[in-house]
Amino acid sequence: MTRNKVTIMPNATAAFLRGRREGLGITREDIAATIGRSVSTIRRWESVGIPGGISANTIRSVAVAYGVSADDICDRLQLAQ
Repeated sequence: MTRNKVTIMPNATAAFLRGRREGLGITREDIAATIGRSVSTIRRWESVGIPGGISANTIRSVAVAYGVSADDICDRLQLAQ
């Protein structure tokens, strides 16, 4: 019997956030401290994306931390769904 492997593909938000952070030359720790989330949360967001149902305040905080607009993030969240 063979088992199927499930591959989780990062969505548009994940790739965008990681690229922005790397482009800014800041760490996940920096982002986490700025928005008051754990480093593991930032790592997850940059790997698989921000989950649906996230609050508007969190989206605004994330946008500021990554130096983008909230619309940039919302547009990518919609693409991912």
